[in-house]
Amino acid sequence: MTEFTNWRHRLEAQGGVVPDRVRVTRKSSRENHKQQFSHDQQIAAMEKEWGSVDPAWCWEESRSGTSFDRPGFQDLLDFCKSNPPPNGKGRVEWWAPHRFGRILDRNGEPDILAFISVYNDFEQANWELHFLTVPRTGNGLADVVNIAVHAYAAAVYSKDLSENVTRGRRSEGRNGWWVNGQAPWGTLRMDTKEQSVLKPGENSMPGGGGTVLVEDPDVLPFWSKAAEFHRRRVIQGNRRGPVQTRIAWATGGLAWAPAYQELPDKSAPHRGSESEGRRRQCGVASGAMGRSG
Repeated sequence: MTEFTNWRHRLEAQGGVVPDRVRVTRKSSRENHKQQFSHDQQIAAMEKEWGSVDPAWCWEESRSGTSFDRPGFQDLLDFCKSNPPPNGKGRVEWWAPHRFGRILDRNGEPDILAFISVYNDFEQANWELHFLTVPRTGNGLADVVNIAVHAYAAAVYSKDLSENVTRGRRSEGRNGWWVNGQAPWGTLRMDTKEQSVLKPGENSMPGGGGTVLVEDPDVLPFWSKAAEFHRRRVIQGNRRGPVQTRIAWATGGLAWAPAYQELPDKSAPHRGSESEGRRRQCGVASGAMGRSG
């Protein structure tokens, strides 16, 4: 399927002909096969109920519905405002109201007014929103109330889920597991439950915890050589400089933790002990890396 960056490219690819139906689907992570299967089922159900839509007029969203500030969503809204449907009324087809938006305000509370406002933006542009899980009744007021109730319930769920996830992440972090998303430079994420290295964007096994950082064999050896080369140059060129280095596993990535000691003679530098304060700044303790959180 061709990936379009904005609706103008879609319209150009279709010879400037505005459709009377467009569709929004959820973009799955390729590594998450269970999620992909679920989304494929939803698309199949929409096609069974409403028929197929030209792929050029299918927006795939990969962002959460807790905000309307999603690039794909804003592009769709701009399309609908800029292009009146050819037959007076157009359709924007969704799986469920929560895919349209389960909006939370700045305080993390459900924002039903924001939902209704943007809902009306589509309606006033003569593009009706249709949800497979909440069919329209034909009564405009009843439809918006019914859809808003479902969206509010989804927003409450998102609020509770966010709070639970935050508590879970804090607990896992305190236990030493890596919870900060992608691995820092020079490291890879490893799922200890499966004993396998995770690819970029790949999720670990469900249940929380179990993810650690391990060294990236394609990067670390070169980094170590570069650090050692730089250390020797500093020692040779300065009376006061780093005299010992170590690779520290910090939350921001690999860190070079030097210790500073006055060198009585440039030609005969001696090794000093590692600075405990510098080591604490890097967020590491003596010994092996272990788990990172």
